[in-house]
Amino acid sequence: MTVDTRFRVVGRLDLLTMDLIGTADFYHQLFGWEFTGDFSSPDTTLMRGDPDEGVAVVLTGDGVLGETLGRVGRWEMFFSVASVDETAERSWRRGGDVIHSPVLIEGGSRVALIRDPTGAVFGVVEDVPPGRAADAVGCERGRMVGIELHTTSGEVAADFYCEVFNWTTSADPDPSAVLFNRAGIAFAGLVADPSPVLAAPTWVVYFGAPSVGDACEAVEWLGGSVLAITRADGAGFAALVADPGGAVFGLSEA
Repeated sequence: MTVDTRFRVVGRLDLLTMDLIGTADFYHQLFGWEFTGDFSSPDTTLMRGDPDEGVAVVLTGDGVLGETLGRVGRWEMFFSVASVDETAERSWRRGGDVIHSPVLIEGGSRVALIRDPTGAVFGVVEDVPPGRAADAVGCERGRMVGIELHTTSGEVAADFYCEVFNWTTSADPDPSAVLFNRAGIAFAGLVADPSPVLAAPTWVVYFGAPSVGDACEAVEWLGGSVLAITRADGAGFAALVADPGGAVFGLSEA
């Protein structure tokens, strides 16, 4: 599915891991990402492209909200919102579960962690400083090219996100999927029939790769695993993979 990531929707991406150094090396070799900071501290930051363009990903041992979900080895996606408190309340009123109440984090941003009615977890963040959005930096290899919700109930999920975020939906060429839109622009996909390789409903972030086949070979050589490879009509290959710590993400030639 084709989506547009030119405007800010994702305000922060956290990569939770038990092995900061090993994980940093994996993504450095796979995408050329450069990490900065003290690897003996709970978190360090990832810079892509021109460092002046800002933080793209936070690599962390416990996440901004701690061990709320009781596990590491995962990507946490935070949507940028005007008010975390209002979004958390709307989510609760529409059947979501606020699993971590709004809290102020280092840097001055406020965040919360929410589980949608189908079980997919996402975060919300406000007051993201300019240049710190996850989609602020562009590069051919490792650029964020899309996000996708894999869920067990497409209708329930679509209603929830449209009511909470004022998104709309539109048809996708894939009959099992729809597109989320904001201001008339498609920016995310919703797959109603979740991939069997995913244990539960989840949001997946996709990164660009000139060749998904070559990238999958690199993932396995670096100690990760390839979960699934697909090809859409008229589009390039895409894959779901996992890093050595088990964090699942996507690769796409689109």
